[in-house]
Amino acid sequence: MALLQLLLVGCVCVALGEDVAETADLTPMEQEPISAAIETRLKATEDQIEALKMKLEGQDKVVFSATLRAPESGPELFVGPFNVEHTLVFKNIHTNIGDGYKSGTGIFTAPVKGFYYFSFGVASWGKNYLGVMLKKNGETITSVYSDAGGDHSRPGANSVILHLDKMDQCIR
Repeated sequence: MALLQLLLVGCVCVALGEDVAETADLTPMEQEPISAAIETRLKATEDQIEALKMKLEGQDKVVFSATLRAPESGPELFVGPFNVEHTLVFKNIHTNIGDGYKSGTGIFTAPVKGFYYFSFGVASWGKNYLGVMLKKNGETITSVYSDAGGDHSRPGANSVILHLDKMDQCIR
């Protein structure tokens, strides 16, 4: 923060268009208006910084992270197969700040308007095909597919940044 303030003071001095060498030749009486102008701009800048800090501190924080199952779940890690679209319900919640995710429904509801980053990975096993879609208010936004892998897994992953309005819903 101190570095930012120092940078802002430097910008104020440059913005005033005063060269240090030029002001060195001025009498103290001539320097007073320049010093007063610099102090006024510095105070205004400090006030803006404080207002921005207060605004940031007052913002709602939203963080959500989860997995379908805990890593030690073993065979229970697998989900499906399903013949129709199925909402994935994440039971292993790591973080749910803002309470946007409801583990009973598998639906994430944006508690505040803003930009949200979604990332997900999948892996099919054996002769199974796999498709996972991320939907926003019922509309497919992005998806990832993994084909039959035989005797080994076939991974896939996708990420997206979405602008969500308050109460927009996302499901996988």
